[in-house]
Amino acid sequence: MHELAAIYSDRIDITWPLAEPLISKAVERSSGRHSSETIKAALKDRAMQLWLALDGMEPKAVVVTELVTYATGLKACSFVIVVGEDRDEWVHMIEGIKFWARQNECEIIEAWARPGWQRVMGWRESHRLIEERL
Repeated sequence: MHELAAIYSDRIDITWPLAEPLISKAVERSSGRHSSETIKAALKDRAMQLWLALDGMEPKAVVVTELVTYATGLKACSFVIVVGEDRDEWVHMIEGIKFWARQNECEIIEAWARPGWQRVMGWRESHRLIEERL
């Protein structure tokens, strides 16, 4: 049985050993925008939010979100990291994060993600981040 757990900022140090291996896996694929340490600091400062999909005490997935308010006033729940194993067993739990986002007055959810996630999530693709290392 999987459950979605929202981890409060005062519990980051306690749960970090569960989340960090998956977060490290995700940041290895990024281009240096984040490190495990910067993610942890942002979680502790409440600038980002940590969600765990747990099977008992075993993390199956980690989601890191960030609430963003754009200059136009549009408020978004931005998915910074989505990583895990056995995706079909937990991906439906993202509905819980969407509910939380609505409660926090977000008008959209968004993610800069690898192309396969658009198919999995069923979200509309409006942009795709591409880059070149200099």
